[in-house]
Amino acid sequence: MNRGRRREVIFRDPEDYKAFTGLLKSTSEMFHLGVAAYCLMPNHYHLLLQTPEGNLARAMRHLGGVYTQWFNRRHGLDGQLFRGRYKAILVGEDEYLQGLIRYIHHNPLKAGMVKTLEEHPWSSHLGYLHRGDSWIWLHTGPLLAQFSDDQVKARAEYRRFMASDDDENIERVFSLKKLPAILGNSEFVQTIKNRFFAAKLSPEVPQSRQLVPLAAHSGQTD
Repeated sequence: MNRGRRREVIFRDPEDYKAFTGLLKSTSEMFHLGVAAYCLMPNHYHLLLQTPEGNLARAMRHLGGVYTQWFNRRHGLDGQLFRGRYKAILVGEDEYLQGLIRYIHHNPLKAGMVKTLEEHPWSSHLGYLHRGDSWIWLHTGPLLAQFSDDQVKARAEYRRFMASDDDENIERVFSLKKLPAILGNSEFVQTIKNRFFAAKLSPEVPQSRQLVPLAAHSGQTD
């Protein structure tokens, strides 16, 4: 997640949204990221990424830097576009994965920008509903597989799931002034500690003091 500096608009018109979406696609291919979900709002964006190569920091620097240059050149501006470094949360799978994707896709609806999620073209929501070459780069498999092995049934279940309210735990997390670095149960948190704390932490790994267990769910992703 990242916001515009002083909460300023970072997407002024459809061309800006298109440019960022295209850049997100090319960045995911360049750095071998799995884009599980995204939602672009006028002054901020949400991304849910899988980073098998542990190169999130480099990928995000590329995404933010290239878009800032493009945006400034197009609109005759200069200087910083985003308020600073992106905010990253390590996320557990299963209910947490489902709930977070729903929270991300619900952003324009909760902001009163649209009456239905399908009206907002600048998110990955439509990619979960429809098959097609334009969405082949989106990593929808892990979530849809949680609903059904049959693609048609999985998409129907996804639609029903998206019609329900957001999880209270996830809403609480994003209402905090300082976001935690991990979203998962105590077992997941301990697994992360055991895996990464023995060695010196890299910029890709949240600091130990930030790893706080939340509600009881299971699984893992990042």
